[in-house]
Amino acid sequence: MAARSWGTSIFTAIGVAAGAGAAQLGLGYGLGIIAWQPTGSSATVWVSSLAWVTWLAASSTVIGAVCADRLAGAGAPSRPTPTASAGRP
Repeated sequence: MAARSWGTSIFTAIGVAAGAGAAQLGLGYGLGIIAWQPTGSSATVWVSSLAWVTWLAASSTVIGAVCADRLAGAGAPSRPTPTASAGRP
């Protein structure tokens, strides 16, 4: 089995963050929080959409990093524990 490198963790984090971002973007659009074509006062719609997208980016980054860390730790071999007879012929 090939050893996991830091590149695998990076790509995992990017993929999970992209998936979480897409899910949040769909949720925000479905609930009407993000408006692609504002209809009322454009300043308030712009600020609320900007706040939602900032939250989306920050939380997606954290979710991606946590998931990649957990997945990288799951496949890592554990360290051998020292035994009393270690080093004796």
